[in-house]
Amino acid sequence: MSAGDIGKYFFLFSINPPVKLTGFVLPSDMKFDYNKDSMAISLEISTYGNLEDVKEEAIQRVKKLVALLSLQEIDTTAVYGSLYKLLPNGAKAFQVVLIDSIGFSDSILPNTIEPIIDVTGPLSLNDVKFWRQMGHYCKGKSSKDPIERYREFYLVLEDEGPVNATERALRHAVNHRELDSAWAIREVTSILGSTYFDPMNQKNIDAINKYSDELQKKAKAILIAKTI
Repeated sequence: MSAGDIGKYFFLFSINPPVKLTGFVLPSDMKFDYNKDSMAISLEISTYGNLEDVKEEAIQRVKKLVALLSLQEIDTTAVYGSLYKLLPNGAKAFQVVLIDSIGFSDSILPNTIEPIIDVTGPLSLNDVKFWRQMGHYCKGKSSKDPIERYREFYLVLEDEGPVNATERALRHAVNHRELDSAWAIREVTSILGSTYFDPMNQKNIDAINKYSDELQKKAKAILIAKTI
């Protein structure tokens, strides 16, 4: 994104109280703009200290926002723009803009009476485990590889607590050529027809994708519960 492109969105960089636009409620230091083809979310953080520190903070917060939107089935292919500036009071500021060409459903429209997505609470979470799980969830959701999808969603569940025997067995199967425990061999054979996962076997791929879909539902439920 060029400086000229960022200039188009300069009007977004003001500090406002939490806003409710198009079904979104954002923190006071974020601003949201939207039309039928795209959205732009901007964040500005100022400091008298090291500008690189606030740069990292700003980028991480916007990345977290994108992750939270993925839980609401709003998938983004984001373009980040950034800009340094010197404020009149002598402080320095870093601005980051997330511009995304996504389509919104008809249920997400301007002047929504009740907010559809409120990210003010979840964005303030300092739970390292939650954001680690969000990272695995987003990676699994964006992947087209059946093994990676299964592994990433599984890690969300594993981080939360015990995983059932079938899911554990399949996890071993997609990561190891040989299985050495009777319970795992029994579970995997009943699903894949053999004691290992064959990436050239379409039936094996279909089976792993099916279980990946189930893991994704469970992982999503865990994460949404933590944002309420």
